[in-house]
Amino acid sequence: MLIQHNHKLCSQSENMTLSIVAEGNAFCDTNWHARNLTPPYTRLYYIIDGAAEIETEQGILCLTAGKLYLLPAGYSFSHRCDSSMHQLYFHVNLFNVYGTDVLRGIHRVLCKEVSPLHLNTLLSLFGQDNTISRGYLKSILQADIFALLTEYQIDIKSEQYSEMVRKALVFIDANLSVSLTVKKISDEICVSPTTLSHRFKTELGVPIGKYIDGLVMYRAENLLISTGLPLSHISDTLGFCDQFYFSRRFKEKHKIPPLEYRKLYRFH
Repeated sequence: MLIQHNHKLCSQSENMTLSIVAEGNAFCDTNWHARNLTPPYTRLYYIIDGAAEIETEQGILCLTAGKLYLLPAGYSFSHRCDSSMHQLYFHVNLFNVYGTDVLRGIHRVLCKEVSPLHLNTLLSLFGQDNTISRGYLKSILQADIFALLTEYQIDIKSEQYSEMVRKALVFIDANLSVSLTVKKISDEICVSPTTLSHRFKTELGVPIGKYIDGLVMYRAENLLISTGLPLSHISDTLGFCDQFYFSRRFKEKHKIPPLEYRKLYRFH
């Protein structure tokens, strides 16, 4: 008997979690418009009928019926509808085991045709209220994302980090805080702060402090959009001394206050 194995399928580092921030079965008109959006989540647009436009630095792209469009997290664009459009949309993040969104960093719109049967299946599952239907729907969304990545030859394979860095990444994700220090992380995984700092920057290309700050702000963006938590709760969760310091740091990065950011992205 001859058996072939792919042991990476069993690797925990290959695990990914699809998180749905928002969804909707939308019948859009000329009120569907917004400019200069840079959301912290990926948008999936399944166009069922009608048409609309998105504008990016690459130009204008027409959204047409029978297609799926993926606009990756962190990608800037504007959108508008001049007549009408029926779409099924999902705002998602695809996290790896270290809490990093693997779709953030794709700097282009991905598109593929989808069959009427595929769209009808999605609409049918979307309208059902049971655990199996929701799980089935999420599996289709994830499969469609991977199909797009395959078609565009985009590789999101897990990096082969050293055991030290893997342990650090897991600890950071589980204890994320703006006050998290290299000393605390290095004590937890039993290495010196100097050794950890050097290895982390070598393998990830950024200092560990900068990585933590970026992940803190990314987590803040998602909490603002996906929850109704007050700023005080979000700032406490992420280790800020108070919500005013959190708001100042957030505005330094995004040029707008947290509540304005929530209003801008939660309802678009």
